[in-house]
Amino acid sequence: ALENHDFFKWFQICMMSKYSDFTGRARRKEFWMYTLLFFIFSLTFVILGAITSSIAVSLGMLLALLYVVIFLALICPTLALSVRRLHDVGKSGWWLLIGIIPIAGALYLLYLFSRRGLPGPTPYGPDPKGM
Repeated sequence: ALENHDFFKWFQICMMSKYSDFTGRARRKEFWMYTLLFFIFSLTFVILGAITSSIAVSLGMLLALLYVVIFLALICPTLALSVRRLHDVGKSGWWLLIGIIPIAGALYLLYLFSRRGLPGPTPYGPDPKGM
């Protein structure tokens, strides 16, 4: 079992073994550890971009381009993890589309992502805590 502070391992699981796996279920811990590392990564790039843009605009643009490429590479595992997280609370992955609704949709998704997963097996797979 992974320890609470092993968020790099959670990120690695999402990036390596479950990169495009839209089946099964994902625990809250897996989702939030990935989200935390993704947020730290994004914030670091924003800060570095601001610093390098003040030094040389072309360097800042290069860093921004690098961030866009990495962000595009992370879309698939982020969507897959979100779908698996929704499966854990008994919802179809199509519920991600509710995020299109401004504010209310995002708040409802936040609520679903924060809920405790359903105990035992579901139509989406076995309980990830029981593995």
